[in-house]
Amino acid sequence: MHSLSVCIPTYNYGCYLKTAVFSFLRSGIDDMEILILDDCSSDDTEQLALELTQLDRRISYRRHKKNLGHIATFNEGLNWASKKYFLIISADDVFYSKFLRWRLSFLDKNPNVVFSYSPVRVFFQSGEKGHISYPPIADRLADRVYSGEEFLRLSLTNRLCLPSRPLHNCANKLSKESGPI
Repeated sequence: MHSLSVCIPTYNYGCYLKTAVFSFLRSGIDDMEILILDDCSSDDTEQLALELTQLDRRISYRRHKKNLGHIATFNEGLNWASKKYFLIISADDVFYSKFLRWRLSFLDKNPNVVFSYSPVRVFFQSGEKGHISYPPIADRLADRVYSGEEFLRLSLTNRLCLPSRPLHNCANKLSKESGPI
């Protein structure tokens, strides 16, 4: 059974929040927590987030009294998370349930893997679909595990297209000694 913490840091993205949260509620993953971290938004984020917490017991909400910035909010989400796997997204991200089950199954079968990712599709406010970002050609056909050295080499030479939303295995994630990411 999959166990997932989804952290959604947000700042003035109330208009997207419900769509992001519902993309996870539809995933079929019962052992999940959705952690909404509001970095002192001035829009209707607080009201919308509080309404969402009333819809499902898996949704929790915290609001900063002052804006702490993106990185501090990400790190707070990492510390707040309590499940085996951890996913941090933006409030304007949407995930397909098939992606979550596919990636969680992959991580379950490969406990030495510390994060997983997949292609992303960009949508514009107009509704127009943008480009799809893919890993290298060979990876489109099958799962691929990179060593740390190989991953860094490919990342630094721009040969690896890594979306900004990797799914982390918390069993192998950051220890107290490694500090914040």
